[in-house]
Amino acid sequence: NTGRRGPLATRPAGDRSADHGHAAKNKGFTLLELMVSVALLAVIITVISGAIRLGYRSVDSGEKNIGRLERFRMSLAIIDAQIQSAFPLTHEKQGVKVPYFKGGRDVLMFASNYSIWDGEKGFVHVTYRLGQNEKGRHVLYASEHTIGRENEKQTRLLEGFDDIYFGYFSRDPETGGPVETDLWTDDRTLPQWISVNLTKDGMKHSLIIPMRTGGAAVTQAPPGVM
Repeated sequence: NTGRRGPLATRPAGDRSADHGHAAKNKGFTLLELMVSVALLAVIITVISGAIRLGYRSVDSGEKNIGRLERFRMSLAIIDAQIQSAFPLTHEKQGVKVPYFKGGRDVLMFASNYSIWDGEKGFVHVTYRLGQNEKGRHVLYASEHTIGRENEKQTRLLEGFDDIYFGYFSRDPETGGPVETDLWTDDRTLPQWISVNLTKDGMKHSLIIPMRTGGAAVTQAPPGVM
């Protein structure tokens, strides 16, 4: 019967063309889809790279801050040790016994048995002097030389402050309370406390250090010293 199709009957050409077009659509991405994918990938890579760089900078900044804080802590420990280890000492100057101690707002000189470089291995003359760096910030320089020798060494202890200055305390003879001055003029005794005052970013901090020999009369230096 010519009206029926057998197993080998073919489909119309239009049906085969439709199937071919449908298969072509499922075969891969279009150019537009590929461009969008590449753009999204580029954005993701940029975001990740920025986060990694920010992380590295944060770590580096944190390490620098830790280094500065550690140096600051060690510098204050050195100042504290040297001042607490100060001892009364005089030398002859034109026949007059003069104490080896000078206390001003921006300079401090004294004799100590604690050295920055050698620790507790000898007696040194210590000088703290204030200056400024290239940015106009205050710097505290420390220099010392062994008593009886001319081997002066110098280093920076504190740097980058708005202000640094020293203060000196004695006891009021009437009330017994502390009296502060920024210029020590007593040639007979040493201060009982010395303050190191630091100002940075509007914040002021003071380190008050007791002198173990504070209030004691000065003593004669060994012959040949100074």
